[in-house]
Amino acid sequence: MEAFSEQRRGAFLYVAAFLANAFLVGVALDALIGLADDLVIHSGDASALLTVRTVVSVAVQGLTILVLFLVIFVPHLPKRVLLVPLLVQLWLILGAFGIDWSTSDRSTWVQLGLIQLAAAAAAFLVAKLTTGHWFLAAARLPHKGALVLRTLIAIPVSLAVAAVLIVTVSVVGVAAYVEDLSGGYLQFASRGVEVRETAMRRDGKTVHLVAMVHFADASFYREVYASIPNDALILAEGVTDREGRLTRGLSYANAAQALGLETQGVLEQLMGPAEPEPEEAEEETPSTEAATSPAAEPPQPRTRPTVVRADIDISDFREITIRFISMVGEIYASPTASAAFEKFSAFTSSFTDDDMKIVMEDLVDKRNAKALAEFDKRLADYDTIFIPWGALHMPKLEQSLKERGFEVERQRMIPVAYYATILDALTRQPAAAAR
Repeated sequence: MEAFSEQRRGAFLYVAAFLANAFLVGVALDALIGLADDLVIHSGDASALLTVRTVVSVAVQGLTILVLFLVIFVPHLPKRVLLVPLLVQLWLILGAFGIDWSTSDRSTWVQLGLIQLAAAAAAFLVAKLTTGHWFLAAARLPHKGALVLRTLIAIPVSLAVAAVLIVTVSVVGVAAYVEDLSGGYLQFASRGVEVRETAMRRDGKTVHLVAMVHFADASFYREVYASIPNDALILAEGVTDREGRLTRGLSYANAAQALGLETQGVLEQLMGPAEPEPEEAEEETPSTEAATSPAAEPPQPRTRPTVVRADIDISDFREITIRFISMVGEIYASPTASAAFEKFSAFTSSFTDDDMKIVMEDLVDKRNAKALAEFDKRLADYDTIFIPWGALHMPKLEQSLKERGFEVERQRMIPVAYYATILDALTRQPAAAAR
């Protein structure tokens, strides 16, 4: 019986040692491929090398989670060898917080690759110094006693680790999805959320695409407005509801307040009133005498940018989109988090994939078309135009401007909100509720 038990133990440890070695080799290989690509090759988005790189990276991520639990459950594996690369890999999986990098700029990935390679090298070096070999082997792993007790302790530890990983990876996954959906115009950086401003130019005309969010630090809206010159045109977003089609107005005030932020109304106040619609403008026909009089005063320089409402009305949407907006308004108007969650649960099951396709066509494509129509109409009259619209609009707006001959001149990232601000607001609310 003892011989059989020893044989089973040896087989299990052989698999554990093999997976640990595969993990270390994978981390080093992932780093080397990435560094070679980012520093030398610069492969395209559809290249075979990028595909290989992605496959290796995903495999290493899977091995990271597997080896993490092996370290918890298999005390024979040397933690001093595996701990550093495990921590680095988990840090990378969770977004590499603390390092400024961008999903859309691969040059910023070099620093991540160097850290990853250093972690793998450190693991191999520790293995060599402590065991005399570069790789782990089942035959050289130490014998451990009280395995049943160790397993009983490992179970709750592994459950806690699994819960933290599931929650954190879910949050990171959602963030990555949003970044991809916005084409990198909305990014979750190390210290907070950022948006991109892209300046595009053609024939002396400059267009600024500034990604916006519904709530942010008030300083964000002030910084955006302060960057707009007085002689510029602002094509403002903002869906109207002239016929009162919505059962409830869509307000983000509750969510903004809960997060310690301000709504986009700050920017609305800074911009001031928009230029009247043609049918609302007073018809003023100057007399021939006034027009030709030598005493006529020259036009005064503008003291603030011109604002034109370049969005559509609720009545231009299809019924499914109006219902979608109404339900979103109900969620944001919820008095408590539990009420909001209950409404959100009902909301998620109310729309099919086909419904959402229609909604996105209305909310993004149809509104983009209206903004671009206003842009085409006003372009001849202004040398500088700002389009501060939601981040999800930006990829298609940028593509449409490129089709009109505009080229990207420069880009910058603007901080929207800091995690510390949000965390402080969230932690203050339970304390206030307790009082």
